[in-house]
Amino acid sequence: MPTPRTETDAESRFVNDPSDNRLIIAAFGTWAGAAAALFTSGPYGLAVTAAAALAMVFNRGRRHAIRPALSTALFGVILGSTAGGFHVALRDHRALEPYLESDDTIHVEARVSDIPRQSRWDDEKFLIPATLVEIGPGDDQRSSDARSRGPSPATGHWRILIIGEGPEWEALLPGQAISAEAEIWKDDRPDLTAAVVKGTAFTVTRGPPWYARAAHHVRTRLHSAVADLDPAEAGLIAGLALGDRSLMDESVNEAFRDTGLVHLIVTSGYHVGIVVGVLLWGALRARLRPALRAALCLAGIVGFTIIVGPSPSVLRADVMAGMMLLALAVGRPRASPQALASAVILLVLADPDMALDGGFILSVLACVGILAFAFRWADPLLRRGWVKWAALALTIAVSTQLMVTPVLVSWGSGISWISIPVNVMATIVAAPAVALAVAAAALAVVAIPAGQAVATVAAWPIRFLIWLAETGAGVSGAVIPWPEGLAGVGLFLLATLLIWVLWKVRRFRPAFFAVVLIAPLAFFSCQWKSALPEGWLVAACPVGQGDAFVVPGREGGAVVIDAGPDPAAMDRCLDGLGIDRIDLFVVSHFHMDHVGGAAALIDGRTVSRVLVPPVAGAEQGAALVRKVLGQGRNAGPLEEPDGRESATGSGGHGEWNGEPPGGANERRTDTTDGGTPPGRVSFEEATAGQRIVHGRTVIDVLAPGTRPWSGTRSDPNNNSIVLRVTVESREGGDPRSLLFPGDIELEAQQALLRSGVDLSADVLKVPHHGSAYQEEEFLSAVHASIALIGVGEGNRHGHPSGEVIRLLEDEAVRVRRTDTDGLVIVVFTEGRWSLRTDGD
Repeated sequence: MPTPRTETDAESRFVNDPSDNRLIIAAFGTWAGAAAALFTSGPYGLAVTAAAALAMVFNRGRRHAIRPALSTALFGVILGSTAGGFHVALRDHRALEPYLESDDTIHVEARVSDIPRQSRWDDEKFLIPATLVEIGPGDDQRSSDARSRGPSPATGHWRILIIGEGPEWEALLPGQAISAEAEIWKDDRPDLTAAVVKGTAFTVTRGPPWYARAAHHVRTRLHSAVADLDPAEAGLIAGLALGDRSLMDESVNEAFRDTGLVHLIVTSGYHVGIVVGVLLWGALRARLRPALRAALCLAGIVGFTIIVGPSPSVLRADVMAGMMLLALAVGRPRASPQALASAVILLVLADPDMALDGGFILSVLACVGILAFAFRWADPLLRRGWVKWAALALTIAVSTQLMVTPVLVSWGSGISWISIPVNVMATIVAAPAVALAVAAAALAVVAIPAGQAVATVAAWPIRFLIWLAETGAGVSGAVIPWPEGLAGVGLFLLATLLIWVLWKVRRFRPAFFAVVLIAPLAFFSCQWKSALPEGWLVAACPVGQGDAFVVPGREGGAVVIDAGPDPAAMDRCLDGLGIDRIDLFVVSHFHMDHVGGAAALIDGRTVSRVLVPPVAGAEQGAALVRKVLGQGRNAGPLEEPDGRESATGSGGHGEWNGEPPGGANERRTDTTDGGTPPGRVSFEEATAGQRIVHGRTVIDVLAPGTRPWSGTRSDPNNNSIVLRVTVESREGGDPRSLLFPGDIELEAQQALLRSGVDLSADVLKVPHHGSAYQEEEFLSAVHASIALIGVGEGNRHGHPSGEVIRLLEDEAVRVRRTDTDGLVIVVFTEGRWSLRTDGD
C-alpha cells in the first residue's frame, strides 16, 4: 500500500502553513519601499534601496529570533524602492522639464487611461487620466521664427491628468489616442503623475480597443434599461453594477459616503467577491473539483471585467481575487493571508502608485480585518446560537471598520459610528442588489427588455439601501469629530487598546460596560452645547491653506467670511461651533482656497444672503459658487463675460487640477435635512460704502471700489472685499472692531491708505495668509491688538512670511495662526481680551 503523501517540503509548508508569514512581511516591506520612493527623486530613491541592501547584508551576520523577519522585510523594501525609483525616474525625466517651466501652449499626443469623470466643481470640465507619449511646441511656436520655437519635441511614457473643457471630452474611452493643443504644469502631489494638462479641443488619432468599446456598449445598454425607473434607483443600479456614478443623485451619493456604504458604488473587490461567490456556490452544488471551481470563477472574473471595463480599481480586485482562487485551485484555502500578500506585492511592483492610493490602502486593510478578526470573532457568537450570516455580518462590519478607521482619521474624516449598524443592516440586501444589478447589465446587452425586467426586481432591495443610507446620514452626530493626522491615529489606537483591556480583564468588565453606556451619552450631550463662549467676537476655522472666519450675526445666527478650500474641514468647524443658520456669507474673492468649502454652508444649514466681489478672472471659484449655492433672480453679479482664471489658479497658490481639495469628502450641494436649497440664496455685489447690520454686528464695506483692479500681480486678490466689522458688547461700553482685508496685496493696500478710510481695528485678519506682499504702513495703520492668520501647516508657499510676523510682534500684536493653534476664538468680556485655541 503506497504511503500517503505528506507535505513536508518547504514549498508546501510555505503555501499551506498559515503561521508562515514571510510573504506577509515581504508585502509590508515592498509597500513601505514603494511609498518611500514616491516621496523622493531618483538619487534619493536609490539611496533608500542601497540603505536597505546594506542593512540586509549587515543583518545576515546577526543571530537573533527576528533576523529572518527583518531580512525578509528589507528584501521587500529593496523590491519596492527599486520599482518605485524606476517609475519616479521616468516621471522626472529631463525631456519634460522645459515644457513644465514654460507658459506657452504646447502640442501633446496622449493615450486615455481611464473613463473621464466630471469635475465636482464645474459641470463643463472633465478629468481624464492619460499617458503622455509625445510633447512638442504648440502651433504658434512652430509657425514662428526658429529662434523662438521653444524646446525640442520629446517622446516618453508620462502619466498625466487632462482637464478637458467641453462635453466632447466625456465621450473619450480608455485606449483612445488623442492630440491636442494645451497648457501644462507640474503636478506636485507625491504620486507618479508627471503633469496636469488643460485643453479645450482635441483630435482622435486612434480609436478605442475592443474591450473599451464593449464596456461602453454595456454601459449604454444599461442606461437604456433603467431609463423608466426612479432616477435615484436607476443611478444606484448603474453604480452597483458598473461603478458608474454618472446617473447617481448627488444626495444619495453623499449619503452613501457618510454612512460607509460607498464601497458598494465603487467597483472593487466586494463586487468581484459577489460574482465569485455566486459562481463558487453553483460549483459546490455541482460537486466540481477545486481546479474546475477555480477555472469557472476565473472565467466569471474575466467576463465581469469586460462588462464593467478594466479600470485600475477593477484590475486590482481581479488580481486579489485571482490569488485567492489560486490558493483554492491548489487545495490551500487556508492560505488566504499569503494570497493577499502576494497580490499586494504584484500590484505594488507593477504600479508603485498603489502604495499611496487611498482606495488600495482601504481595500487591503479591510481584507486584513476580515481575515485576521472577522471569522475568529464570529466563533463565540456561533457557539451562542447566532445564525452564521448574522454573526459574520456583524463581525465583518466591525473588523473592517476597526482597520480602516486609523487611515480615515489621519485624513481628517472623523469616526463614523453609524457605519457599523448601517453596514450590518445593508448585508441583508447588498449582495442580492449587486448580483441583480450586474445581471441587469449583462442581460441588457442581449435584450433591453430582459435588462429592464431584472432592473425592476433589483429596484426593491435598492430602495431599502437608499432609505438606509439617507436615514443613517440624517442621524445627528453620525460622525464623531476627531483629531486628524498622527495625533488622531495615536489617540484612536490608545482608545482601542483601553477598551480591549477593559474587556479582556474580567475584573474590569464593569468599567467596560460603563464606558460603552456613558460615552454615547457624553458625545450626544456635547452635540447640543455650542463651543462659542460668551463675549466671542470671531472664530478662525482651521481649514488648511485657506481662510474661513465666523463672526456673530443675529441671535442664533452667524456671519461667515470665506469658506476655506475643503468642505469637510469647513463642515467640522461649523458643527463644532454649533452654527446652523448663516445670515450672511461673504466671499472675499473667488480663489479656491476661499470658496472651495462653500458646499458645507448648506449641508444642514440655511444661508440667507451672499455678498460677492468682482470675478476678476477667477472663473473657477465663481462657477463653484454658482453651482453650490445656486443663482436666484438677483444673482447677477456672478454673471460676467467668460474669462480665464489667472495662470497660478489662486494668485500664487498653485494650479488647480479640477478636483475638490477635499477629494471624497466633498459635501452635497442639495439638502434634504433643513439646509438651503440651491437657487434660494440672495446674491449681492459688494461696493465700498455699503453698511450691513445683523443684530449686534455692523459690517462696513471699504473695498472694492467702482473700478476693479486690472493688470496687477493678482487681480482677484486685489479686488477682495475689505470689511470693517464692529460688534457691540452685551455688557455695554465701546464696541470692538475687526478688519477683514481678504487677500489684498500692495496696490490695494496702498490705495486704502490713500483713501483715508478708518482702518483701525482691535483684531486684524492678516491679508493673504501673511504672505510677503504686505505694505508695512498698512499693517501699522490698523493698530491691532490681535492678528489672525488663516494658513495651512507645511504649505509650499512659505506662508506666513517671517518678516510679516516680526513686523506684527514689533508692534506688540498677539499673533495666532490656524496651522499651529488650530481653531482660534477671540473673546472680549469684562474689559479683557482672551484667546481660546485648540491647544487650550
